[in-house]
Amino acid sequence: MKVKYLIGALLLIGLLMSMPFGAWATDSAVTQSVTTHSSGEWVLTFTCTAHSANGGYSSTASTHPIDGYVIMAVTDPGTVSPTASYDLTITDEDGEDIMGGALADRSATATESAQPEIAGNAVISRRVNGLVTLAITGNSVNSAATEVKLYYRSRP
Repeated sequence: MKVKYLIGALLLIGLLMSMPFGAWATDSAVTQSVTTHSSGEWVLTFTCTAHSANGGYSSTASTHPIDGYVIMAVTDPGTVSPTASYDLTITDEDGEDIMGGALADRSATATESAQPEIAGNAVISRRVNGLVTLAITGNSVNSAATEVKLYYRSRP
């Protein structure tokens, strides 16, 4: 009896391992890196590719916590451009958009930068302590690419 269960389990494992890995994946991809920009200043870079069938992007939490002041975000559409006027939000652990809406209506072809905003007014910097989450919406171009760079420093 135990042998039947063991054989069944091994067959099931073999079947699951033979399935393409992408069968469970969302097909949307985001990679992250942090680099030093200058003394006391860093860049958190998200490199994003939209889903190949529906153009959606996965919402992605950073793997690198920020302990400092965000001073600017730069968006750079890739060779497969996203839909014109696509939107981004970067939220902190409390769910607040640290850019205050400044990353709405991005260009599908041009690199653009924005400063954080509070109540519709640009500010020099915005204090962040913890992980942030990037969300991209309003895109319908399959496999569109976007790079998002978030510049931050240890002092305002």
